[in-house]
Amino acid sequence: MNTTITRHPLPYRVRRLAAVAMALGLTLGVAAGRASAETEDWKQSPLPVSDANIVTIAQPDQHTTWAAGATVTAVPGKEGALMFKPLLLAKDERTDQGWKVVSIPDDTTYNRINAMSTRGPDDAWLVGDNDTRAGSGNAILTEHWDGTAWYKVTAPVPADTVSAGFLSVAAVGPNDAWAAGWRQTQDSVPGLLEHWDGTAWNQAALPAGTDDLILNAVAATAADDIWVAGYHNSTDQPALLHGDGHSWQLVNLPKTGRYGELNTLAVGGRNDVWAAGRTALTATDGGSPLLEHWNGRSWQAVKAPGTGEVRGAALTSRGLTLVGDHLDGPAPYGWRFDGTQWESLGLPTFGSENTSLLAVADTRDGLVSVGAYKNADEYLVHPLMLTSTAP
Repeated sequence: MNTTITRHPLPYRVRRLAAVAMALGLTLGVAAGRASAETEDWKQSPLPVSDANIVTIAQPDQHTTWAAGATVTAVPGKEGALMFKPLLLAKDERTDQGWKVVSIPDDTTYNRINAMSTRGPDDAWLVGDNDTRAGSGNAILTEHWDGTAWYKVTAPVPADTVSAGFLSVAAVGPNDAWAAGWRQTQDSVPGLLEHWDGTAWNQAALPAGTDDLILNAVAATAADDIWVAGYHNSTDQPALLHGDGHSWQLVNLPKTGRYGELNTLAVGGRNDVWAAGRTALTATDGGSPLLEHWNGRSWQAVKAPGTGEVRGAALTSRGLTLVGDHLDGPAPYGWRFDGTQWESLGLPTFGSENTSLLAVADTRDGLVSVGAYKNADEYLVHPLMLTSTAP
């Protein structure tokens, strides 16, 4: 049997700091959500690309912001086929030049940047897919920033791999990083987890019973406290792994619905970890937000307001912030939780078919969320970066 997987993050249907002060005493019966504050003011940032998807944003230092993803073009002569090329954008606050495209190794290949992680001005990672045109077993593209330049570092995959990709990366230390994702063989889609030891990427052994995992997100509070989130591809059930730097365990999660996936993680410390995604409450449910919290003792389900799927989460200066999209409409999903009450972000809708926000972060400009939007009468998607300067 040939098993297929939808490669995340797709252009418009993807999946991705002050901690909320509730590490040991999360209140699950929270106040109902309220409308967005009148001071919330979202502005669209002009970008130097027109057809692209922005999936991640980070600040390596106090004056630089990076955003990454892929440009999207139609393949000539192949109806419905898309071609991706890695995209890295940078903005220097010391100039008035706005966002610029940054040249990186292999940025002309058939590939994407799916995730980024920074530890500071001299240690950052970009991860993507493998170029399937090069044949089976082709290594996954990753790139490392050493403070001066980006350089290519390939991540090996088993020889029976048809296609593969990393969907998330966590830079823990100068010789310590984790990348999580998936790989496809002729008859299965196992999860893929690899570790950077300062010299090379090496595949990590996953625990028994996890052969069908798709790993969407990885985050760490320390070298011995790493979390990986995703879902069981065979049953469409949320899944979570915990690692101590040497071995991994499958974590029991509260039951939240019939189906679901975890797409993103936000960490505030060892006793404050959030996992978010989508849950289907009924057989016909298009999607409701799935939110789980680790308080140092156990994982607990937390009711998030609204409908839709959470793609990105971050612990920002005003609380836990969630962004995403809706399966049954063009509006993006966006809410913030201050530990007591939920507040809508009041995000604007751009695409007539879909507006999908995939990541969110505090920056010097304010709260920034990135993604893409698509109009019903267009084939390609357009990059989207929204900034709120609300206090």
